[in-house]
Amino acid sequence: MNKHPEDGFTLMEALVTVGITLILGGIMVSAFSGGLRGTGRAFSELRTATEIARTDRTIREQVEKFHIPYWANPAQYIEGLTQSITRSKIGDVVTAITPVYDRKRRIRGLAVDYRIGRKDTRTQALFPGTPVLDR
Repeated sequence: MNKHPEDGFTLMEALVTVGITLILGGIMVSAFSGGLRGTGRAFSELRTATEIARTDRTIREQVEKFHIPYWANPAQYIEGLTQSITRSKIGDVVTAITPVYDRKRRIRGLAVDYRIGRKDTRTQALFPGTPVLDR
């Protein structure tokens, strides 16, 4: 019956080839989808880091514009600055605002705690003209 055996593939050869191709394709799809999940997590972390940097910059800009006269009661000024920060575009992520004191118990800035995504972060921003080291 089979006068020309070199003319083509048998049915069994074709089925084995299709089976091997499907197995290799399944392995490649599962490996590729795992890589995509990792990429999605990386982009999520990048968005979170960008939002943290933006929030930190906003806090520092607001504190740097602020000035407490040396004769004034700083508590009133701090309350106004705290309200300003909570009413700003970052107010929804802020969880706590506390004053930062030096060794002589003078207010030198603010510590702002905020939560972005699942990360809790703290920014300490000093008022302008505040020395970093006390003598």
